[in-house]
Amino acid sequence: MALESDEQIKVSYVPFDYISVSNKQVEELHLSKASDVFQEEADSRRYTVTYEQCIGSDGQVENITYKLPVLYAVWPCDKPFPGDLDYEILYEVFLPRSAATQKSACGLSADALDAMERVVAANSVVVGPPIEPVIATGYPSGIVSCYDSYLGDYVPMTNLKIRFQFGSNIYEVFTDGLGRFSLDQPFFYLGAVSFVFQDKWRIVYENSTTIITEKLGTYVSLAGKDLGEMNIMIDPSSAPDPRYDIHRAIAFYYNGVTSYYIDSNNSVIHYHNIPAYVSSDGVRIEAHEGDEGNINGRFVYNILNKYHIEIKNKNRSESARLMGTVWHELGHYSQFGLLNGYSKFNSRDKLLKESWASYAGWEMGTSYYSRVNGFRVINSDNDITGQARQNWHLSIDSNMVPYSPLFVDLRDNFDQSSIYTEPETPNVLPSDRIRGLSYDIINRLAKDGGNWTAFKNILREYVPAHYTERELDDFLFYWDIYYESN
Repeated sequence: MALESDEQIKVSYVPFDYISVSNKQVEELHLSKASDVFQEEADSRRYTVTYEQCIGSDGQVENITYKLPVLYAVWPCDKPFPGDLDYEILYEVFLPRSAATQKSACGLSADALDAMERVVAANSVVVGPPIEPVIATGYPSGIVSCYDSYLGDYVPMTNLKIRFQFGSNIYEVFTDGLGRFSLDQPFFYLGAVSFVFQDKWRIVYENSTTIITEKLGTYVSLAGKDLGEMNIMIDPSSAPDPRYDIHRAIAFYYNGVTSYYIDSNNSVIHYHNIPAYVSSDGVRIEAHEGDEGNINGRFVYNILNKYHIEIKNKNRSESARLMGTVWHELGHYSQFGLLNGYSKFNSRDKLLKESWASYAGWEMGTSYYSRVNGFRVINSDNDITGQARQNWHLSIDSNMVPYSPLFVDLRDNFDQSSIYTEPETPNVLPSDRIRGLSYDIINRLAKDGGNWTAFKNILREYVPAHYTERELDDFLFYWDIYYESN
């Protein structure tokens, strides 16, 4: 009787009198229950179990056969049925995880008992008053939205896979650019719903390869719901839980953001201006619980062109800063693709790589927040993601020197050297009178500016079309000093 010894499985041979059965005295349990509960059932509803090579107090005895009612079991969905077990599934009902894990004195929760009673009642197994069977309540549809702490508002969770499961039946659907989903299959209110954090990316826990699946029940209960209006609102900052902001950042990197025009009932997709690298393997993103000093994230790669992104336990309650870290690391991922892998990417010096990644975090943050949930103007001095690096100077902490505004300053409209009144301070920060350089030129610098000399030569090609020689020399001044000593 191996089933009774498996701690994962709750079994009973008597409907709705559920207990956990141990190895000892199982035959006594079966005999005492079978006689008084199943007296009205036909013999065809029973099955037999034969015990062979039985040992009694006086030694070996003859084989013993017991006539038993049908076995009822709560079986984990991810646990395969044993190959050597002779069985037939007569009725199947799916119990949501929350129901199966709430233990009561009799072994199973009230929800679990109710679910199994309904299925058995619907198939006329129990003699007594009829119980309404489990029925589909509709075709699930709705909107999944996520609270953004920067905006103070809920925004769509796009490209999120939603899994509906009832027993062995699994249906999956993705949310669209406005966070909407609609299932074209009827669904049962006792079924379970999950979020699966994958598409072109895989969000996993630290040092893992197992995709994170969010079991629904935390945010909404299906029981009693009109599945035609199944809106789900998530507040990850209250936990805090980084997965949703990580997902939003990556979804924007690959798929852009959709703005909806209420007056015309139309929508339009807006994209960022960072070359999105789409590799056949996708990219694994680890959400770390550990803290690592002042490190917010890391792009890890090796000579075999294997890579992944680590997001550290920072800024968990600040959506824009957390997403800025993700976009920064995706900037590295993008440049890794631009440079065709390990060799050229690894040879690029750290300041050029980190300055490009900082620009990616700034540019994608500005693009996302200026379009999500409608249109808004982002002031040029508003560093939403913390990636603009406008306080950079040569005497900054040595660990932060590579994180410069080199690429940002070519595009933004903000001259940080002009915001101070002290006469000595402006000379510390770069002179940033270059603005609005085209995305094509900036992306070319990310790809072909392999060293400082090559980088400057590309910029000089655009004098005087985009800036004067003096403006460029003033702009490059402090980076020239840096490269003279590095």
